[in-house]
Amino acid sequence: FGISSVLIIDLDVHQGNGTAKIFAGDNSVYTLSIHQQKGYPFSTRYPSDFELDLPDGCNDAEYLMALQPIAKLVELQQPQLIIFQAGVDGLVGDRFGRFALTREGLQERNDFVYSLAAAYGIPVVI
Repeated sequence: FGISSVLIIDLDVHQGNGTAKIFAGDNSVYTLSIHQQKGYPFSTRYPSDFELDLPDGCNDAEYLMALQPIAKLVELQQPQLIIFQAGVDGLVGDRFGRFALTREGLQERNDFVYSLAAAYGIPVVI
C-alpha cells in the first residue's frame, strides 16, 4: 500500500499489550496507549512506544489533558496512517473500566484525534 509509517493510538481503557507485542521492534509502527493504571492486562503488559497510566476515576478534564502529548507526537512522527482504537469502556459505570468519562468527553476525545489527523492530512482507520 506504500505506507511506511503508522501511528496506532490506543485509547481503550485497557493497556495496549496486543499491538505493543505485535509491533515490538517494527520501526515503521509507533504504538501509543493511554489507559487505566490498575486495569487489565494484569500480568501480560507489553510496553508501547508511548504509554500513559491514568488513575481510577479519571474524569473528562483529566483525560482530555492527558491526550495533549499526542499532538506533539503526530508532529514529530509524521505518520502516513493513524489506526485509532477508541473504545467506550471508559464511560462512567462501565463494569470493566474504572474511568468516569461522559459521552461528551468521549466525543471530545474522538474530535481531538480526528481534527489532529485532518490538520496533517493523515487518513484514520477506526
